[in-house]
Amino acid sequence: MRRKTVTRPVDIGLGLGERGAGTVLAITFVAAALAVAVWVGVAGQIAGRQLEAQALADRIALAADDALRGKTPTPPCDLANRLAAENSSVLDTCRIVENKVFIELHIYIDFSFSTKTATLSLQASAAAEPATQ
Repeated sequence: MRRKTVTRPVDIGLGLGERGAGTVLAITFVAAALAVAVWVGVAGQIAGRQLEAQALADRIALAADDALRGKTPTPPCDLANRLAAENSSVLDTCRIVENKVFIELHIYIDFSFSTKTATLSLQASAAAEPATQ
């Protein structure tokens, strides 16, 4: 007759053996997955806000370009300054070189996951094309 071999948990001195080790391992994996998910969410929100801010800078530059072409009575840099202020940003420079408008601005961004505010420095430009008829 063959004798059955019985394996017993390794005793580390507490009389518990390895019981519960799988639970600890599972909790560790869940915690790591949650940490990665939070990191991905934060990185995604930062990237999204940066894209929104760049789109705002581009819109302001295009509006100033329209003013340069005479589509609005407001001077281009005055319009850019007003639009920047209306959108919680600060126009640093506005230059007109030949038929191009160049702007630089700071945008203050609040994040929903934090009480902190980030500042982005952005540049945008637009070129006025000659009117064609």
